[in-house]
Amino acid sequence: MTIWKKIKETDLFQLALLLQGIASFLALSIYAYLGSFSRLMADDYYHSYLLQSGKNLWQISVEKYLHVSNRYSTMSFFSFGEEVGIRWVSGLMIFLWLLGLIWFLTELKEIKSVEFSRKMIFSLASLLIFLSILQAPNRFQTLYWLSGSQTYFAPLVFLVYFFAALLFFIRCPHSKGTLTFLALFVATLAFLIGGLSETVGTLHIGILSIAILAFWIWGKKTDRKRALILLGAALLGALISLVVMALSPANDIRSSAPPLPIPVFLERSVIFPYGFITDTFKSLLLPSAFTVIIGFLVFSPMKGEIKKQGMWLSLIIVPIITFALISASFAPSAYALSYPDARVRFPARVVLTFGLFIEGALLGLFFGVKKKFLVALLLIGASLYPLRGAWQAYQSLPKFQAYANAWDTRDAYIQSKRDGGMMNISLPPMDGMAGIKEFDVDANHWVNRGAVDYYGVDAISVHSTSLDYDE
Repeated sequence: MTIWKKIKETDLFQLALLLQGIASFLALSIYAYLGSFSRLMADDYYHSYLLQSGKNLWQISVEKYLHVSNRYSTMSFFSFGEEVGIRWVSGLMIFLWLLGLIWFLTELKEIKSVEFSRKMIFSLASLLIFLSILQAPNRFQTLYWLSGSQTYFAPLVFLVYFFAALLFFIRCPHSKGTLTFLALFVATLAFLIGGLSETVGTLHIGILSIAILAFWIWGKKTDRKRALILLGAALLGALISLVVMALSPANDIRSSAPPLPIPVFLERSVIFPYGFITDTFKSLLLPSAFTVIIGFLVFSPMKGEIKKQGMWLSLIIVPIITFALISASFAPSAYALSYPDARVRFPARVVLTFGLFIEGALLGLFFGVKKKFLVALLLIGASLYPLRGAWQAYQSLPKFQAYANAWDTRDAYIQSKRDGGMMNISLPPMDGMAGIKEFDVDANHWVNRGAVDYYGVDAISVHSTSLDYDE
């Protein structure tokens, strides 16, 4: 084979990677655009009212921690959402997630000294995020409902930046004083991110524990000490955040059930992840298979370029780690309540997606086809799958538009009646989205009361006699 032909094959493979990344990026762009039709829903009214109450963010967070919820960082994110605009938050977070994962993969490349091209990194980041969002158990509640996204989506975005920064700090030598400062810094960040969600908090602890073990066993000697100090500080911050949430007086409000017996908790920690994984393979067989296959194709041409020592062990370890991390993310629900709700399962969905992709990548490195021309053609064909996902997302646009228009009409009506002096407002019913509770017939329902505080009226109720607004 001539050098010219090798160059042609390499160029075609890089082009195929780029096309795969562009197709996934298109799907992500449509997911982001759908977020522009997001509006306040359910808990959002209460959170928005708190921010308008005249109290500072610290006062609001403490009050909420003591009397409402143990998640002490959520009001900070909601404040960010109010500043950016509710309808722009989800799109912004999707693209921030993409940029963060690109940064993380770039840092990982430097740590492992692996030759990833920019096209490959862009393709990997776009694909992994697309596949995670595509399979989200309840995409609307996870991405587009601010009170849901601040707990189960946003923390994942922040964690990608957190781990990318950790890798950067680890690979760059520092003085003793600087290292101490960085340790305090990452511990603080871990504490703040942990305060967004127990689910992602326990997942965070699981990832950090595995990272510490990995650096202890396989880390470079030049990096090992810095890595263990920084990862240990991060783990300490994450553990403290979990303790702080566990000690919140508001926990009694959320659940008055007695502590779960440890044997039952351990049983659930195995049964719940197992059920989640087997259900995924039953209900999402095509995207699961595509995730493994695309990982295989992307890394097939690298067969022989990476040492196979320990490859068999990696093929066994990756599923074990995946299961363990899913179990960690399910732990708070398993202990306090029951099988996690759909939006609560999103972090586990991300873990499983990444795990399947890595397993496919390992199979590609071990058994892959080195002929880049053939792999490139298959990758180009596989780019149709993200395009299919983009088209499916686009088809939901009328539903999103209809909801946003209905919400805007209702919002304008409430404000006009309030400005005209009417403080007891009756509204026609409105269909909700993705199982999120809308206004109730009962004016004392918690959603109605939150909206009353938000709009500054005395009462809001829904009548069932007419579907029209009064003129």
